[in-house]
Amino acid sequence: MSSQTLPDLNKLKESLAQKPTDLELLKKIGVLLYEDSQESEALTYWERAAQVSPLDAQVLNYLGAIYLDLGDNERALEQYRLLVEQNHQDYLSLNNMGLIYSKLGDFAQALDTWHKAIAIKDDCGEIYYNMGILYANVGKIEEAKTAYEKAIALDDNKYAHNNLGLLLMRSGQLSEAEKEFRAAIKLDQNDIHSLNNLAYLCEQIGNNEEAKHFFQAALKIKPKNSFALNSLGKIYSQEGQLEKAEDCFHKAIQANPQDAKSYHNLGRTLAQLRRWDEAIKFYKQALDLSPNDPYIHGNLGRAFMALNDFENAEKELRQAYLLDRQNTTALNNLGLCLLRCGNLSEAISVLHLVLTIKPDDELAHNNLGLAMSKQHDDAGAALHYQELLKLNPHNTAAWLNLGQCYAHLGQIDKAVQAYCQAVELDSKDADAYNNLGLAYLSLGKLAEAIMALDKALDIRPDSKYAYNNKGLVYTALEQFNNAAAAFQASLNLDPQDEDTRTNLGIVLARQNKFAEAVSAWQQVLEINPHNREAKINLGLGYFETQNYQEAAKAFLDLVEDSLNAEQAVIYRYLPLCQAHLQQKNDVLASLAQAEKLKDAGFMKPEDWQKLKTKVESLIEVN
Repeated sequence: MSSQTLPDLNKLKESLAQKPTDLELLKKIGVLLYEDSQESEALTYWERAAQVSPLDAQVLNYLGAIYLDLGDNERALEQYRLLVEQNHQDYLSLNNMGLIYSKLGDFAQALDTWHKAIAIKDDCGEIYYNMGILYANVGKIEEAKTAYEKAIALDDNKYAHNNLGLLLMRSGQLSEAEKEFRAAIKLDQNDIHSLNNLAYLCEQIGNNEEAKHFFQAALKIKPKNSFALNSLGKIYSQEGQLEKAEDCFHKAIQANPQDAKSYHNLGRTLAQLRRWDEAIKFYKQALDLSPNDPYIHGNLGRAFMALNDFENAEKELRQAYLLDRQNTTALNNLGLCLLRCGNLSEAISVLHLVLTIKPDDELAHNNLGLAMSKQHDDAGAALHYQELLKLNPHNTAAWLNLGQCYAHLGQIDKAVQAYCQAVELDSKDADAYNNLGLAYLSLGKLAEAIMALDKALDIRPDSKYAYNNKGLVYTALEQFNNAAAAFQASLNLDPQDEDTRTNLGIVLARQNKFAEAVSAWQQVLEINPHNREAKINLGLGYFETQNYQEAAKAFLDLVEDSLNAEQAVIYRYLPLCQAHLQQKNDVLASLAQAEKLKDAGFMKPEDWQKLKTKVESLIEVN
């Protein structure tokens, strides 16, 4: 209460103490207290005034207003009813009665009362405005629009413009909605609601610059506007301005610590920044406030998956699906989670479930392709990539994956076509050019292979795979120096790459640089002591340098009882090593195993005969 009003009030109270039933004194005190927002104290004086004069219009008006403010709707309604009984033309009291009926949920009675008020005074915009609110609340959108338009025509107020704008926006009439929000702002540039709504509309139509402008205008008026902060953060996140987005979401949480959306959006931004532990923290806080939100559970699951915490990831993704049985995003991620856990059969079942819900789900077809490829079902995988490409022919990754399936199936021409489609869609796809080079190598188109691999390296100069594959092409061209240089370039990028170092050893051996080749294969075995290809090559290298003892040792380390192509290679050389070492009993056993491999079809009869003849020339085997 102002310092000027207080003495007046005290004087009035002193006078009232002398005249406790003075109606005018009671009214004056009641008015001062009500205008100072002291409704409860004001009420005592107005009730005393009612005891003095029960039907005084001013008393009934103030009592109705105070009861309405304090939520005592029934008593408020009684005051306005008494006013109307005294004055059947009192449209303002009828308007207030309509408001109370609306609050009590008696919408039919509210509308009937407002229609009575309009019959008395049809140019009162406030009545139409109140009717618009009721119609909107009960879903009668067209009637609500008509009421708001009438209210605006009679009384151009910002609230009617704003509410009409909301209805138009929800009906998809965005340009008309924009006009209404702008009209509201023109009437009051500091109207937070209209600024927020116009900004949101601009965001929905992709006009982010204007959206940011209006959200920022709203925040200048009310810096702790959680809706504007949260919405502005979402725009910054979409634009990749993640630090600004993070700041907005933190401020939104400070403005409204109970808003689950702000915690969720902050978690999503932190996930984009790959700050997974922090993202998980805010997702969990969001779930504390909104435990049944399937999208928060789904995003929490994705964050756990990024940290390879597949147990918790699976739990959250399953919960997301249980909360929303149409949530294909959660199912897709659950399928990927199971795939990464190695649970291929269940992953495939889950992904097929996605397609029963949404047959044209591109991500499900892609993930099924990945899962079936891991099952070595390249034909099945190819079918899903083909379906995906029917839905989206411009999906570069799908063309690349389809090409890999064709390559694994030995359909190299089709693989080339798929890779060519990929590079046509994305001329900067180094992986597609790399795979295209390999496919050309398989077809013997070596010049084309070099061109494709050079293109891959132009795009990605640090591609160890492209250098390795280029080395393979040069090996096929018998340009061994170039091949060795390419393999070495690959190893400079990744010295621990077993395959490339094995290939380097093979090229060195082709150049008769057996000592260097042996060194290369020994390095492979230092990296991986179980690399069987390196052991075979090492044995061959020792054999070529006539180090039969080490060669035999390397081959014996690989001997198995099984009959296969690898064992055939071993037994083409092991008997010769043993013969050179004059190990007669061992030679006999090795020749017997070599004969079994010949009989099983893993060694050509002529190769077997040459081996036997050579061994007999070195040692007496009879």
